Parts: sequence; structure tokens; C-alpha cells
Amino acid sequence: MRLKGKVSLIVGGGSGIGQAIALRFAIEGARVIVADVKPEAGQETVSLILQNEGEGIFLSVDVSQPTQIKSLIAQVETQFDRLDTLVNSAGIPGRGRIEEVADDLWDQVVAVNLSGVFWTCKYAIPAIQRSGGGTIINLASVAGVRGWPGSAIYSATKGGVTMLSRSLAADYARENIRVWALCPTAVDTPLLGQFFAQADDPSEARRQYEANEPMGRMIKPEEIANTAVYLASNEQPPYNPEPLIV
Repeated sequence: MRLKGKVSLIVGGGSGIGQAIALRFAIEGARVIVADVKPEAGQETVSLILQNEGEGIFLSVDVSQPTQIKSLIAQVETQFDRLDTLVNSAGIPGRGRIEEVADDLWDQVVAVNLSGVFWTCKYAIPAIQRSGGGTIINLASVAGVRGWPGSAIYSATKGGVTMLSRSLAADYARENIRVWALCPTAVDTPLLGQFFAQADDPSEARRQYEANEPMGRMIKPEEIANTAVYLASNEQPPYNPEPLIV
């Protein structure tokens, strides 16, 4: 019960990494708010939490809409009187070489992957301050650290998340708010599954992709969740203005 009693908001908790973190946080004793743009996905995560005798509720949010994010944070404070942990896991792909992508794809991906993180942190930080401090965990990507072929837009947004996290970590460390950016390589999620499904031979596309991964396989969402639990717990390391890159 490393997170017993902590109020944890998981944005994008309806599937993939966000769902894995929400489930693990609940097992560790957190009171979990699953926020997602897809009610059916968010409710599924909450159902799994409740089946395991955890505590969780679902709240709807579209992270591309700042007014919805502001309302979400207000709802959390009204219902739980505090906010200890924010996890930003909502994201969409932005595949394609830059001259090939649709003109409006940039705006769509930036709105969710980068602006959504900005607005959520902006409105959540005052709530975390009122709680005496806490943790923000932003899901970035190795694609935002080293770049990734065919992912110029996605890489740009994830690089932005990493640098935003670095700056926030330096700004709020003395107020007992720690900000982390997790930058994994490929994670075995439904989002990446959609990418493989577009290939003529999805199984072969996956095999070739994994062959180029450092461990010869993709990371499991549960592995990311393990790291998130540690960072959200009272075991987290002392102040370091550089967010963790994994």
C-alpha cells in the first residue's frame, strides 16, 4: 500500500499505459480518478479497479479543451478535497514524413500531446500546492529525445513534454512538487497495435519492429506503471531538477 490515501488523477486512464498506471495505483491504495475522452474506456478501467477492491471513479475530459481541464480539476478538489498525484498519459499518434501528413494533423497532435499536458499541469499545480505538495508524471517518449523516423510531429510534441517537465521541476521543487517525464521506447499498447494493423502482414511488421528494440521486445504497460508507483510514493528521490528519463 505504497500510495495509501493519495488522491491520484490519471488523465488518459482508459487504455494502454494510463490504464495500467490507474490499476496499479489502486492496488497500492490510491484513490484513483480515471479521466478520459472515451467514457466506455474510462468506465472499463474503473470497473477493473472496483473488481480488485480498489477505489476509483470516472470523469470525462477532452484535454484539447482547457475549460474542460479546469472543470476536471475543480471536480476532483470538490469531491476529494485534495490532489496528490497527476499522471498525464493521454496521447494520439502523428505518423508520417512531414510533407506527407494532412495539414491539420499538426494542430490535432499538438493540442492533445503537448497543449493538453500544459493545461493540465497549469490547473493541477495550484491544487497540489493546496495539498502540501505531490507528484506530476508526464508520459513523454524516447521519440522526443532522439527523434524517430516518420514521426516528426509526434517527436516534436514529446520533446516539448520533456522540456516542459524539466522547467516545471525546477520551478516547483521547493514547494514539494516533483515533476517527472517518462520517456520509454515502444510500449505494447492498442495505439501501437493500430500502427501494425495497417501493414500487409501485421505479425511480420510487429516482429521486425521488435527486432530493432534494445531488449528485442516492446515494453509492457505494467513496467511503466511500476516506475510510476515509485515516483508517486514517499520513496521518491530528493529534489532533482532533471526529470527521470527511462
